[in-house]
This record gives sequence, C-alpha cells and structure tokens, in this order.
Amino acid sequence: MTKITGPVYYKGVYHLFYQYNPQGPIWGNMSWAHSISYNLIDWVHVDIALRPNDPNLDINGCYSGSITLIQDDKLAILYTGEDSKNHQVQNLATPKNPSDPSLREWIKYPKPLMTAIDGIDPSQFRDPTTAWLGPDNIWRVTIGARQMDGKWMAFLYKSRDFENWTKSEETPLYLFEKDLVVECLDFFPVGIKGSLGDDDNHYLNKDQYKKKYALKVSFQAKEQDCYILGQYSPNLDEFKVESDFMNDDLDLRMDYGKFYASKSFYDPDKKRRVVWGWIMETESRADDIKKGWSGLMSFPRTIVLSESGKQLIQWPIEEIEKLRGEKISVENKDLHCGSLFEISGVTASQADVEVLFEIEIGELKNAELLDSSKVDPQELCKEKNISVGGQFGPFGLLVLASDNMLEQTAIYFRIFKIKTDDDCEKYVVLMCSDQSRSSLRDEPAKTTYGPMYYKGVYHLFYQYNPKGPVFGNMAWAHSVSYNLVDWIHLDVALNPTDPNIDINGCWSGSTTHLPNDKLAILYTGRDSKKHQVQNLATPKNPSDPFLREWAKSPLNPIISPSPDFDPKEFRDPTTAWLGPDKIWRIVIGAKMGNGKWAGLLFKSSDFENWTRSTKSPFSKLFENNDLILECPDFFPVGINGSDGDNNYMNNNDQYNYEKMKKKYALKVSFLDNKHDYYVLGQYCPETEEFNPESEVIDLRLDYGKFYASKSFYDHEQKRRVIWGWIMESDNDVDANVRGWSGLQSFPRTIVLSESGKQLIQWPIEEIEKLRSDEKVSLQNKELHSDSIFEISGITASQVDIEVSFEIEVSELEEAELINPSWINPQLLCNEKNSSVKGIFGPFGLKVLASNDLSEQTSIFFHIFKTNETEKKFKILMCSDQSRSSLRDGIDKHIYGTFLDLDPCQEKITLRTLIDHSIVESFGGEGRSVITARVYPKLAINKGSHLYAFNNGTKSVKISNLNAWSMKNAQFESRIGQENF
Repeated sequence: MTKITGPVYYKGVYHLFYQYNPQGPIWGNMSWAHSISYNLIDWVHVDIALRPNDPNLDINGCYSGSITLIQDDKLAILYTGEDSKNHQVQNLATPKNPSDPSLREWIKYPKPLMTAIDGIDPSQFRDPTTAWLGPDNIWRVTIGARQMDGKWMAFLYKSRDFENWTKSEETPLYLFEKDLVVECLDFFPVGIKGSLGDDDNHYLNKDQYKKKYALKVSFQAKEQDCYILGQYSPNLDEFKVESDFMNDDLDLRMDYGKFYASKSFYDPDKKRRVVWGWIMETESRADDIKKGWSGLMSFPRTIVLSESGKQLIQWPIEEIEKLRGEKISVENKDLHCGSLFEISGVTASQADVEVLFEIEIGELKNAELLDSSKVDPQELCKEKNISVGGQFGPFGLLVLASDNMLEQTAIYFRIFKIKTDDDCEKYVVLMCSDQSRSSLRDEPAKTTYGPMYYKGVYHLFYQYNPKGPVFGNMAWAHSVSYNLVDWIHLDVALNPTDPNIDINGCWSGSTTHLPNDKLAILYTGRDSKKHQVQNLATPKNPSDPFLREWAKSPLNPIISPSPDFDPKEFRDPTTAWLGPDKIWRIVIGAKMGNGKWAGLLFKSSDFENWTRSTKSPFSKLFENNDLILECPDFFPVGINGSDGDNNYMNNNDQYNYEKMKKKYALKVSFLDNKHDYYVLGQYCPETEEFNPESEVIDLRLDYGKFYASKSFYDHEQKRRVIWGWIMESDNDVDANVRGWSGLQSFPRTIVLSESGKQLIQWPIEEIEKLRSDEKVSLQNKELHSDSIFEISGITASQVDIEVSFEIEVSELEEAELINPSWINPQLLCNEKNSSVKGIFGPFGLKVLASNDLSEQTSIFFHIFKTNETEKKFKILMCSDQSRSSLRDGIDKHIYGTFLDLDPCQEKITLRTLIDHSIVESFGGEGRSVITARVYPKLAINKGSHLYAFNNGTKSVKISNLNAWSMKNAQFESRIGQENF
C-alpha cells in the first residue's frame, strides 16, 4: 500500500482507492486497489479497480490521481499512467455500472486525455487533482509538471465534457521557485468561521469570500506534505497566495512527522472535508517482504481552517471514537519535577488518549528565554530533546515504552518566553515527537565502494547486506584480484558494531595510500542517534597483501557534524590528497542549514585529527543546488596523456600547471535522479581554490544506469580506473529469487579528452583477455535503408563488439535540420527512437534481441545538421530500452546524449560490452557512455541475437566490425586465513 489516489462518498458508501503492488510489498507494478466502508472505520477490500495493461496509457504503472463526482450518479477517475515510452500521461476511467454502489468495475477511456506539451519533461507530468466546476460550468483540474529548466509548475487544465481537456492560457496556478520534485497536488476550499466553504464545487457568488483555498503539495525529496493558503478567483483563475512555499522547515505542514502524499475529499453526507496520509516505512525491504506488507494509512481526519485563518486544523473523524473500549480517567494530577506516572488500566499498545495540561499563569514568567536565532522547531526539538531538562518542559506522554524504558516514544511540550520588538514578553509552545529511543533495531542503508592497489593486489570494497539482497544492514564487503577481471571474495572488512560510530551502518567512503606503505579507510558511520560521523580504519597486519582484517580507530569518530549542517546528512569522504604543505585534504558532502548541499573541505597533518577548512573551494558550484549530494570524488586528470592522474603531490614543481599539465575533476552523485555528474577545472592546493570551467555541474560520466561511482589511481599501470554501481529497476521479490541485487560496471580507464572539455572512458585492457577464439569480422559492409543484418557465429548474450560506421561526406548536407529547441538529448532520443525513420539514422546495433525482435535493446546514432549554410553536424547517441523486455514494471527508458564528434573528419565508432543483462556502450572512442540494465525473457543465452541495422533513408557503411564471444570471469569465495 502506498499513496492514496482517490477517496469519495457515493450512494451511501465511502470508497478509498490507493496504489498497490499485487506482486508483493515493494515498489513497482502499481495498480489502483479499492476498498469500501460505511463508516470510514471498517473496510471491505474489493477487486482492483485499475491495472497497468495498455501500452498507450499505463503499461508501466497506474499512478496517483483523483476521483470526481461529476453529478449525483456520475463519477470519473483521472489518473497518471506511464506508457510504453515511460512518458507520464493523464487518463480517464468511469464506472462500468454506475448503479452499483460498490463501483466494482471500471472502464478506461481509450486514449490519454492530457500529454506533456513542448517544454515539459514527459517523464515528470503527473497527479491530477480532484476536478472542480467553475461558475462558467467548465471543469478545472491541476497537474504537476516539470519544465526543462528543472522548475515545477501547477498547470491548470479545463474541460466542458470531462473528456476533451486543454491547458489554460492563463498563467499556471502556481510556479515553484525551487527544483524539488512535486507530487500529489491537492487544491480545495476551506470555510472561514464555519461557513460552507469546503465543497469543491460550491461557487455561489454570495459565498465566494467566505472561504479560503489551500494548495497542498508533496515534496518528494523531503517526504513532506506542505501547504499554502490564499484566495482563488474562479472567474479569473487566479490564486493569490498569502505566502509562498519557502522549501524549508518553516513551511506550513500537514503533519510534522511521517505523513506523505495525502489526499482529501469532501464528504457530502457529513458536510466535512476528510484527509488521509500515507505513513511510510523506515525499516528495510527485507522486513517488508517478511511481514507481507509495507506502508499504512493514517486515521482519517477532518480538516478545517483555524479561527485565525492562518493555518489548517486537523482532528480524527468522530467515528474513531466508536472504537474506544476500556477507559480510565485522571483529574487534577500534579506532575512534579522528574516525575513519571504510569497510566495503567488500558491496553497501552492500542489507545486513544486525550490529556489537558495546565500551567500556573503566574509562574510563566520563569519560563526559559528563547534565543531569537532558534527559528527552526525541528532543530530545537533535537537540541531540547526529552532528556534535556528545562523550566516548563519537557512534559507530555511516553508511549510504546518498555518496562526498563530502553524503548520509548516521547510526545512532549516545552514553553519558552520571547521578547518582542516593543520589549514585551510573549510565550511560545514547542511540540516534539522524539523517536530517538523508539526501537533497539537498526535501520536500512545502501551501496557504494572503495577500490585501491596494494602490494600487487587490487582491492574492491563495497557496501553489502549479509542478510540478503535487499536494502539494509550494510557492511563493507571486500574482494581482491590480480587482474581486475577475476575476483576472490574475502571476509567482510567492516561491520556495524559500535553505537558511537556505526551501529546503524557502515556507509560510503574511500581508501587512501599513506606514506611508508601505510593504508587507511575513511568511512561514514551512522551512530545510535542516526547522526552521520566520519571514521578511520587501518589494516591489522599491513604486511598481509590481502588486508583481511581491519581495526577501527579508538579515536573514532574522527570528524563529527558541526552545528551549521544537518547531522543526518554528512557523508562520503573522498580519497585524501597531500598538499605541498604536507597537509592531507578530503571532501565530504553535507546538507547545510539553508537546505543546500555543499562539498566541505577538511584538513589533517596526521590523518587522525581533522579540522574544517575556512576555505570553501566548491561553494559556488552548490549555491543553488537542492539535490542530495552523495559519493563525491575529486581527482586530477592528465592533459595530452601526461602523468597527471595521481592524487599524490610531493613537490612544489607539481603545482606549476604548465609543467604538470593536469586538470581536476569534481564528481558528485545526485540521489534525486541517481546520476553521476562532474565538472572540470583548475585546482591550486596552495590557495585551496578550485576554478571550475562551468558554473554548474552538468557533465555526465554515463547517461544510463551508472551511479555512486568511485575512481582510484592504479600505480602499477599508471592509470585512473573507475567503477559504477548499476542499479536494479525490478523489485525485491525478484532480487530474493535470484539471490543478488545490483552489479558493478566493467572497470574503465578515465582520461581527459584531447580537447580538454570532457572525460574519456574506456574498458580497461584486461577485459580483452576475456575475448574467446569465437570471433566475427566484417569490412566495408553497406547497410542500405531499412536493412538489418545478423552478426552470427558468436554467443550473442556475452559479446565484446567494436564497430566503425562511415558516412559519405558529400551526402551529409542532406541530413535532417536540427530544431534549435532540441537541447535535451534524452527527450530527442525518445522522440527519434529506433523505430522512427530519419535520413542518417537511426543506425547501430540491436543487442539482446529475440528471434522475432519482440525483445531488443538498440544502441544507435542519428546525424543532424545544425544549419543550412555551415557544414556542422550533431550526432545523437541513444540506448533504447523501450522494447528490451516483455516484462512489465521495469525500467524501459530511452537514454541518450550528443556525441562530440565531427562525421566529416572521423568515423562514428561504437564499442559495446554485452553481459546477459548489462549493456555498456562506448561511443566515439569513449567520449560518451551509456549503460543499460535490461531484463529480457526471450533473448537469453542461446535465444539472444545480435544485429546491425539502419532505419534511415540514406545508406551507412560498416567500415570495420569485430565481435568476440566473451568467456566468464572467475569468482571464488575464500573466507578467512586458512585458504591462503
């Protein structure tokens, strides 16, 4: 159970629709489940109302939406579907039998009602609100949409018949200033001073000014439901807000705890507005699978406007009181300082408690004076937690408490006095819910790694759950190799064991070579308070080339959070580098007090005692960044092949940029979109200045499935090597069946391009040792229009293929003219996909293809000319997964980028590594890389085929093609010392 999609009251029955996965308690394959009730308490589950089954509407999921009572006996569902192109479209469904009060069957309208217009990201257009009828008898609905500049809008659409909808020509109902992902909009009236103002369709002029309107928004990154109030004019379609969203902890919230994707409806029977929220889980997916469900609904609540008109008031619906059983009452009970009074005689695990606290007015003058800088109540609750004594407070309830009080959840108040500008005294009441001791259990985590080369052995450390292929219980696993191809799994290097440093997980970090052949691991641990701290570990036996045992430093944590950033968002130290002053430096990601993320610089002379630098070399890059920053990596890369990619810097000459000929790359992983980005620039360690070549971090390492990458300098081969985490898009049930989840990419070398504008990646040369004797070669093969040519004689499910495409230069002038608005290559790949005929393109490879081509993953190119006069061209490179599998509920995106290559001067080259379900494609000798993780049902093992194709009208020549079947890499599990 996840987001509430559409509650409604119809013919004496309450209906609740909500997102639900029939395959298990995990995300994916979402349908609209349906339950009914006569009293909003007792529920009957009926058949699923909507299933994802139409490629044009919703084959990849029936997501959030709403339900509207059009007339007394006419209903309509508006919902977001994700079609076969992974575009979000708005669809209509109506009851098959409107006379059935249980509404057991629904019929979908045959085509989408609303699709994303130009300038809107078609993959981010969703969650239509309940519709309302204006005084002009025209229906209106609001939909969240992301513009191509990253900003979100609340669009207004109109319809007379509920089938034909057009976007309002007026300005959007609301334009969000920040880049936070917007979900589950709700727009509704609330009455002032008890007037009838809470029916969506009540627009009589005499009542228009007796109501306000609330715009509720669910911000995905923060998992919070916030709202603003204002006046709405249905005649002008204008919403005049009283205050804008601030996108910080001072926004008005529906609920200040676990309450997300809420949805309200007007109950005409009781003349009230009722709201539900989704209570999300914080335990692991393994726990969800074990218990068989995930996520709950809150108790339904009434929602009205406060007497002041400044906020919404919520209260459990009166029907909840019918569930009350045994009762106890206490009156005039004094709670003295340090007192704890047990409320016995009720079932404490299932109770409805109402309590009224009274303070002697005359004593309030003794209340604590609140520091005027303490404006964030959540931070104040952390600082003034349940164990911190005060004058008036903390006082309240300890619920779900164990006998020994080791487990308890505290709901409490504190009273402060404040000084006003006119030197008067006023009082504020702080309300807190302290869950820091709510459970003795740990919480879930995720995956990254730390590679290095030591005493002739390559080491790969990565996050790993010993209990199963699901998110949680993360430790640092450890594997070793002599050639970066064949691997031996060793004992886990770091386990979460210490309440003060890592009991809630050993998270991402790095390894660093220190002088005198010493080594160190820096890693983020999450302590018992869920604070993220930085820890140090060193080998127990440095003479052991396999580094089988590690000791955590007794000085841990060596770096703790500072007051100016969120202690729960401070993580992922980079590999350290040594400056000319013999001082070590690292970068750590942190969420600052203003909500922005930053890469903070820390320094140490001994690798144990660290201080934060007063300089902020990366601050300008993150000034406007709201995205969650993870796994930073900062490293030098050589210009024109010079040896400039070692982190070590040992003499002052190395800082003469003419001599050292290097640039620096700052790589970051953004959790919100799960992509790895980088920026190039010049770094001067003497002044601790980084001068980036771009004001934003917008270059990508890989345009597909590639996240949380980590590089290291290989001293043996004098090269920089990088890995990335290839994430899954199926579900945890599948992961448990196969016994694993997530893969590492092939290791790649990483260098600076000759132009100095980007990084070039290429599979390490050791991968070629996996090439078998099964080889196919072609030269000068013409691919005419609409041709497809099978590359046979190899094992198509496990291949290393290199191909060069050549275009007749004299014919390039006939290429399609690119539209100047086509600035987003991924959207262009979606529009110009592998089945859309062009002039020069699409041409390329169809890999992991079934015999009938019903399954295929296409890696292809498309050539455009930039204008009619100049002989300049743009090459689009795409990886089309839209037909990669006959399965539903998985990622079938089309990924793409522009390839920095001139087809008049160079051949278009492609190298693709195919490993059953992983397709890594390197275009233009590694200028652009796209990784795909696919899930074929037919194109597996011997059922897999490999083709070259040309779907353009102009011929393309394969000037050279070489393909090899690949042997398996070797993996061994040798646990402990006795095997060496």
